[in-house]
Amino acid sequence: MGRRGWIAFLATAVTAIFGASLFLMHNSKESERKLRVQKELELSNRMVELTEKQTAISDLTKQKADLEDKLNARIAKLEETLRQSGDELKTHADRIDELSAENDSLKKDIQSKEKSIASLRLQKAKEAQAAAPAEAADSSPEPAYGEGKAIPEIDPVKLGKIIVQHTSGRAAEIQHVDKVYGFVVINAGWHDGVREKTVLNIIRNKKLVGKAVVQKVRDRLSAAIVLPEWSKGDIEPGDIVSKY
Repeated sequence: MGRRGWIAFLATAVTAIFGASLFLMHNSKESERKLRVQKELELSNRMVELTEKQTAISDLTKQKADLEDKLNARIAKLEETLRQSGDELKTHADRIDELSAENDSLKKDIQSKEKSIASLRLQKAKEAQAAAPAEAADSSPEPAYGEGKAIPEIDPVKLGKIIVQHTSGRAAEIQHVDKVYGFVVINAGWHDGVREKTVLNIIRNKKLVGKAVVQKVRDRLSAAIVLPEWSKGDIEPGDIVSKY
């Protein structure tokens, strides 16, 4: 091979090598470009995911804030309810103390009245003894009352005159007995001739079972304090009432 042949061969080889290099460089750049595009796409997807997560975190943060606000409002309402309950309990406690003091005062008042009633009893007993002859003379039975049942005949000297209801013509009776405070309620009042401070006899089976002093009088009802020293048995609803 001549010199020109070697030169042509070398030129061809150099050209081939240069072309191969260009081709490899082109492929390498294309690969880099595709890799860069893929990386950019992955990065874009990651950015989208991150944005979505940030949005979700933002929503959760807002929900948390809303829940905290509701919880704080609920706690404030419960604290206000507790405060009001405490105020109501204090009010009730104060009212209980007032009622207790009032009850003690009433008990003392009743005890004081019982003492005065004891002296009244002696005075009424003397008046009854003085009036005994006149009442003994008028010992005729009282008229019949209610459904043909006659008023019981009793000794007016000892048991007095039975109180008769003005509207029904029935004998007045004990309607209610309070054994705790020692008073009775009678189904007769002002219109039936009952007056305050009147000493009443309480009768059962024509026998005296106790005495009481009228304290309160209404039109058709009366309340009387039982005299313990005259108690001869348990007073019961239905017992008949008479007066001197």
